[in-house]
Amino acid sequence: MIDKLKKLSDEYADLQEQLMVPSVSSNPSELKRIGQRLGQLENGKNLYDEYVKVERVIADSKEILNSENDADMREFAKQELSAAEASMEILM
Repeated sequence: MIDKLKKLSDEYADLQEQLMVPSVSSNPSELKRIGQRLGQLENGKNLYDEYVKVERVIADSKEILNSENDADMREFAKQELSAAEASMEILM
């Protein structure tokens, strides 16, 4: 599933770049086609972005737990990890 979402996100980024090309931006039918496709891809792109964000929080929290000696920082990392893992469950 994540690979599919990444492909959708990549396609979204490619289409955004195409909008900057003068030959595309001056072609109304191409603009319409790209705009419609961007609309179709937006939810998948947003879901992938959220997945990447949560994955990063999980990794960062685990690193803090493995390397930090400060009890407050460790407790904060545990809370962040727990919340991120709950979010990941919802995303998956």
